[in-house]
Amino acid sequence: MQTALLEAVRGLPATLKRSLTWDQGTEMAHHHAISKTSGVPVYFCDPHSP
Repeated sequence: MQTALLEAVRGLPATLKRSLTWDQGTEMAHHHAISKTSGVPVYFCDPHSP
């Protein structure tokens, strides 16, 4: 998941790389590394309010 997401973000224009909001799922367990590598902050939805 991490590799695929980083590849997808890499191709986006800067105006679309401001942030990433994600649901509460295990697929984003490495969100710190994704944020650090891509420079895009990762936020999570409130539980039960995706």
